[in-house]
Amino acid sequence: MLDRIAGRAFPVQELRNAAAGRLHTDFWLGRVDPEVFPVAEWRRILDLKLRFGRTALAEYGDPQGLVALRRAIAGHLGPARGISCTAEEVVITAGSQEALMLIARAAEGEARVFLHEDPGYGGAIHLCALCGFDCRPVPVDRDGLVVAALPEEPGAMLYVTPSHQFPTGVTLSLARRLELLAWAERTDSLIVEDDYDGDFRHDGSPLTALRGIDTTGRVLYVGTFSKSLSPVLRMGYIVGTAAAARTLGRWKQLLTNGPPWHMQAALADFMESGAFARHLRRIRRVYHNRHDALIDAIEAHFPGSEILGRRGGMHVAWHLPDHGFARRLQKQALTRGIGIYTAEDGGPAFRPATIATATC
Repeated sequence: MLDRIAGRAFPVQELRNAAAGRLHTDFWLGRVDPEVFPVAEWRRILDLKLRFGRTALAEYGDPQGLVALRRAIAGHLGPARGISCTAEEVVITAGSQEALMLIARAAEGEARVFLHEDPGYGGAIHLCALCGFDCRPVPVDRDGLVVAALPEEPGAMLYVTPSHQFPTGVTLSLARRLELLAWAERTDSLIVEDDYDGDFRHDGSPLTALRGIDTTGRVLYVGTFSKSLSPVLRMGYIVGTAAAARTLGRWKQLLTNGPPWHMQAALADFMESGAFARHLRRIRRVYHNRHDALIDAIEAHFPGSEILGRRGGMHVAWHLPDHGFARRLQKQALTRGIGIYTAEDGGPAFRPATIATATC
């Protein structure tokens, strides 16, 4: 049996760039700049937690997550994303991928159909396919997910990235957000809202998150600190109803017994002290400047370019004439030590390589 298990092949999203060592400039999708991580502040807080943690270092914690951190996240989401919630409605996870896994496990038996954006995030699609869901693509256009293309059959689970669609970068319009919530209520369906880089907005005020305008409890909101701090922290969260959070917490207890206490406690202090807000203001300026410089360079060297994702997030999508042109440009850049990537690279699925993506 072990040989059969070991020999089983299944797709996964590619998170690491195998060619990174050969590049002097790498636009790998979603990659953060290690130079902006608040090393000194983080080291100081972690040292205090490890020196004075006492019994907390020797006990299992609440599988739903440290109350202080859940409270800090709830406080951040109100002004930042328009989500009114309490600590009881938050579950701490090991990044957004574990959040998706917990939701998929909890939804098994209740939802059979998994609807996803096309193109969309491969990590969610592959996971739900392995969990036995009937995975079905839904097209995306310049206004985001095409709500009119959603099926009317009841009890589906829909995964969507409305703030900065992955990988095209478009924003789901307010009209479609309201249509989407009406569809979920009409069909008794669940919406999983992945706000993977919602902390970054470069042009205008962000639209309120779907969870923030959901009045019937149809949306589970997934957030992460992988873009605002670092993916190595493995810190994310889910926001839902209090009853849903308790159930997801029980699944968390079965699978991992809860997140590491010292990382949660350090992040809670970092947020409560105001250091996280200061850090966000600083890195937003850094990434905004790089975002503008990247777009200016593309438009200067390739006049008439169609670039999506200008308003926010950590990447833009540059539409090229055809598959061959995109691949030729990618190969030519590689000979000069520059990594650019098509929509087939770095996680997305179900789209030909006619879109080049680049992290700002």
